[in-house]
Amino acid sequence: MIFASLLGGVGLKGLIWVSSDTILILDSRQWKPARATITKSKIEVSSSRHGDKYSVGVEYTFNVDGRSFIGNRFEIPARWSGDEAEVREQQSFYVPSAPSVIYFDPADPRRSVVRFPEMNYWFTFGLGSFSVAFLVLAGYQFLLAIRRPAEPYHRQ
Repeated sequence: MIFASLLGGVGLKGLIWVSSDTILILDSRQWKPARATITKSKIEVSSSRHGDKYSVGVEYTFNVDGRSFIGNRFEIPARWSGDEAEVREQQSFYVPSAPSVIYFDPADPRRSVVRFPEMNYWFTFGLGSFSVAFLVLAGYQFLLAIRRPAEPYHRQ
């Protein structure tokens, strides 16, 4: 049962992640460009036992219909790379006070991103398939656990 719960949890988390980012990417097809000014730029680092991963972190300001907004999303989904030099090169284009173009949701300008979202089919179908497979395997393990007859207790 513990194994089934673990598989189910991993599968469910993956499916939620893939679904929410894919829906946001599809929704962003209607987003509009706007001029922005980069206010902060940094390299974000995620460390694990498998090594460090790097991503560009930014903050920017932009105006829509005379209202000012602050955004901090670089891309959807956030991509992490093991190649620090590559990420530093990407970040070099987004220095503080540099002009940039961002994309925002006209219905809710608080939702914005620097790089126009592109569908990453490996992410959507690859991770989505693994997530569904984990959920199916968890269901199978759960059924095996509840159908397995209890071992009789023998006194010796």
